Amino acid sequence: MFILLINESFISIILILISIVIHELGHIITIYLFKVEIKSIDIEPFGCSINIDELSGYKKDIIISLAGPLNGLLLSLSCAFLNFYFDSVYLFYLLFINLIYSAINLIPCRELDGGKIIESILYLKFDPIRSYKIIELINTISSITLITLTLYYCIFTNFNFSLTSLCTVL
Repeated sequence: MFILLINESFISIILILISIVIHELGHIITIYLFKVEIKSIDIEPFGCSINIDELSGYKKDIIISLAGPLNGLLLSLSCAFLNFYFDSVYLFYLLFINLIYSAINLIPCRELDGGKIIESILYLKFDPIRSYKIIELINTISSITLITLTLYYCIFTNFNFSLTSLCTVL
């Protein structure tokens, strides 16, 4: 957090934290509505990892994984609406952060919501061995793509700490 504070403005960090909390609340509210047991919540550099009962079912897992990004998109729409009436750079920034955060979370990488969605869909459609092989392939392609984009982005932005940290964590 200290390194982010050095490289980013204080207000941008607050807006990023608001986005993360809204995203995670989407997951938690959906978990609560499905009456699924939360085993643990681990705080990570770019959000949380919510470990739930594995017996919840793949269809519930898909909806729970979608809830975070959808919550972020709803916040973005709310910010767009409010920004129409109250022209504010902070509302626009919050809108932008949530769009990007939701999009990044839908990348089909194992640690992200998109990876969990793909994993659940594959386990619904195929046998476990075939699903695992497809998941590994998708995860490898996603990881290589993220690393390549990070290197490209770092070269042209003189090293953006936030994006590099995200890709390192993944």
